[in-house]
Amino acid sequence: MSAYSWSLLIHLIGFAMLFTSVLGAWILRAHYGGTTEWRTKVTILRVVRSFGLLSAVAVVLMLLSGLGNVYALGLTAQMPGWLQVKLILFVLAWAAGILSAVGGRRRAVLVVQIAEGNAPQDAPARALSMDARANVILVVQSALLLAIVILSVFKP
Repeated sequence: MSAYSWSLLIHLIGFAMLFTSVLGAWILRAHYGGTTEWRTKVTILRVVRSFGLLSAVAVVLMLLSGLGNVYALGLTAQMPGWLQVKLILFVLAWAAGILSAVGGRRRAVLVVQIAEGNAPQDAPARALSMDARANVILVVQSALLLAIVILSVFKP
């Protein structure tokens, strides 16, 4: 197999990992929102963390293999506009993932405190606010993934 074939294979594996993590996040979000038991929410957030780690690895794989594909195809000197936009969207997805990880860690700590019964009075309201932010980031990440797929398939 050529270097391009290997790079493309790694790129597709990265996409599968990213798609799995985003789909899993939607499923877990539905379960998280559907329960009122704080201990269950703690368990769900632990699983969400695993999906977050998977998406971080996926984005790195896709960025590196995507740059490898660009180099293998000889597009380094004059990159098409759609590919430049796709690269920008990947960087935005990476930044959204970083925001999600930072906010997710704070939210997990707060939910654990609530579940253990040693949280401040306003903790449930703060947790709801953090949940809303996490939902917005998930929608943004999903929209970015969809835009990346559209650019990859149609290459406008």
